[in-house]
Amino acid sequence: MSISSPSNTLPLLKSGRVSFEEALIDQYNVLHRLNYPKKQEEFWSYLVSRKSDIEAIVRFHLTVDRCQVADESQWLYGSYNVCIPVYINWPADERVLVRIPLPYKIGEAHNPGNVEEKLRCEVATYIWMAEHCPAVPIPSLHAFAFPNGRTLYRGWSTALGHLGDKQRRNILFHDISRIMLSINRTALPRIGSLTLNDDGFIHLTNRPLTLRLQTMENEGIPTIPRHSTYGSIEPYILDMLQCHDNRIRRQPNAIHSTNDGEQQLAALTMMRGLLPQFVSREHRDGQFVLTLTDLHPSNIFVDDDWHITSLIDLEWACSFPIEMQTAPYWLNRSTYRRH
Repeated sequence: MSISSPSNTLPLLKSGRVSFEEALIDQYNVLHRLNYPKKQEEFWSYLVSRKSDIEAIVRFHLTVDRCQVADESQWLYGSYNVCIPVYINWPADERVLVRIPLPYKIGEAHNPGNVEEKLRCEVATYIWMAEHCPAVPIPSLHAFAFPNGRTLYRGWSTALGHLGDKQRRNILFHDISRIMLSINRTALPRIGSLTLNDDGFIHLTNRPLTLRLQTMENEGIPTIPRHSTYGSIEPYILDMLQCHDNRIRRQPNAIHSTNDGEQQLAALTMMRGLLPQFVSREHRDGQFVLTLTDLHPSNIFVDDDWHITSLIDLEWACSFPIEMQTAPYWLNRSTYRRH
């Protein structure tokens, strides 16, 4: 994004700004994103006003006498969640994180229930991985609650940095491969996402919930119905292509020019026509395995030697075809540097 003077730009999140010319060529609906700063401020104020409630919830679930929500300057604001540190038995240094989805970023207004869906899928994935993949390091899940009021009981160290250190990079790559193999040992029956019902049972009955789906829904673009799962690959891919059709119809700046529109429509048509050439008959009905679709560097925590100590942000994990298992794109060092 080019640099523009403040006088002819409008604010975005994280101190960003955008001009009219930049908005026209952006791949996303900038008109929608211009509302984020105000919605973030409103949601932040709401959370600040509920500090005492947050402390009471933590005391109840952890059975501690006292705790204290950290100062707002210590809150961790991500793209789709806010993590609020709460110190246990204050003034001790021990703390937990209360993680809350951002409803204005995941389509709750256009598709009510997205917040609860995201929570149920994330909790189910944490529980499933703790049971089936105990060697994979994930944070301890102390308790969770859903918007309907139902609540159930039940660390990491250094953030991943630059990949230029060859020895540490080798350690990191080895750990990632070990984690992927550990997760892929357990076959799943369908394409979809794990979810937790009100009775505390995990089922593979949720649509394959990805970041892309809820991003589209946040802009009012219809995607896949919430309870859709797939026994074979082709119907899922065709439904995803339909989502991109809907984006072209609904997003104001989806097509930038006649040439751009022709290219996008041609690509969608070719993908539909060539789909049988890219789906193996041997694997079209499975094997399906749990896939971490958001295995981004910011979601991986390591020690000083770059051994992985924890993976976070598991809400976008899906049961996908074994053919879709690929290494994270950023493992190529040059690609990582660009992002």
